[in-house]
Amino acid sequence: MPCRSSSCGLLLAAVLVVACASCARNEPAAATSPAAPAAKVVKPDESQLATVHLSASAEERLGVEVRAVERRALARTRVVGGDVVVRPGASLVVAAPFAGIIGAAEGSLMPAVGDTVRAGQTLVRLGPFATPESRVQLEAAKSDADAALEQARVELETSQLALARAEELLAQQAASGRDVEDARSRRAIAESALRGAEARRAIIERAVAELAAGTVTPISLASPIDGVLHGVEASVGQVVPTSTVLLRIVDARSVWVRVPVYAGDLAEIDTAAPVTVRRLSSDSRSAAFVGRPASAPPMASVDAASVELVYELDNADLALRPAERVDVTLSLREEADSVVVAWSSILYDVHGGTWVYERTAPRSYQRRRVAIRFVSGDFVACERGPEPGAEVVAVGAYEIFGTEFGAGK
Repeated sequence: MPCRSSSCGLLLAAVLVVACASCARNEPAAATSPAAPAAKVVKPDESQLATVHLSASAEERLGVEVRAVERRALARTRVVGGDVVVRPGASLVVAAPFAGIIGAAEGSLMPAVGDTVRAGQTLVRLGPFATPESRVQLEAAKSDADAALEQARVELETSQLALARAEELLAQQAASGRDVEDARSRRAIAESALRGAEARRAIIERAVAELAAGTVTPISLASPIDGVLHGVEASVGQVVPTSTVLLRIVDARSVWVRVPVYAGDLAEIDTAAPVTVRRLSSDSRSAAFVGRPASAPPMASVDAASVELVYELDNADLALRPAERVDVTLSLREEADSVVVAWSSILYDVHGGTWVYERTAPRSYQRRRVAIRFVSGDFVACERGPEPGAEVVAVGAYEIFGTEFGAGK
């Protein structure tokens, strides 16, 4: 049946619109170019390590810095335990020169353990007995004090001659500096013994004179050295016989540190080098003490297969206490040149393996395994790894590591 011309035209236009819309829906959308990735990890196969390629912006954002692998000698150290001890001659006792009754120097109290005392400071008083037996005891004590004083003088003179001889031989290069230090140490001990003998003789002489005159008064016993009271062995009102130890004093302003080391490791240790001493409760950023080799007799332990190294250090503020345990950093003898990288370049994986990132091309970094020999300060000596001259990441290594495994910035 023939259609009207106007109705046919409208129907044809509607069919064309539907057809065009259907074509538009089936046509693929115009492709848009994706943004370039900031980092790309290339893994050719499982037998080869990953190489990370960074864009310029990613490298700048991660703050990557590289340093060249070097070959040089590193100063090595080893941390061992040591014990603080009082130097020989720095520990003295105050004893009763004769039998008597103990009295306090001030008030009614004896000095306490831990008190700081000065040379010449009165510590305790001793009242002699006004009896014939006391006179005999004082005379005997005076004879003993005279003999001890003469012996101390001879020992001091001998030590002075030995020191002069050692210094003369050192000037002629026939002796070592250690021999001179030994001689000086012996002279210091002799001088301390002489001062003590003189003080004891003076006290006894005064007591003898007072007893002979019938004016018996307590005498003052003073500290022979500057130091710290380490022991108080008497009390006020106590009757003590001759030569009873009353007080123990130590001079801890200069102390020794004894360091036992395994005998098999002694050849590796630079025994002439200074050491660093730290308290066990301190960290690496705290103040440290510097110890120097001391003139001490050699000592060893058969049971522990160890030998003992002794170092002297200044302790003017009494920060270290006798018998305290400390950490001692020993210097080891330098070895031949090693392949060295920065400590910040080393990466650890979950298995404890050690790695570095080597720059193989601009903004390209390949992960390389390394074997560490030892660490010295901010540097690591490697037994196996990149060759000298290679550039490894010193700053940003862990950021690249995170980028490689999908956890980076």
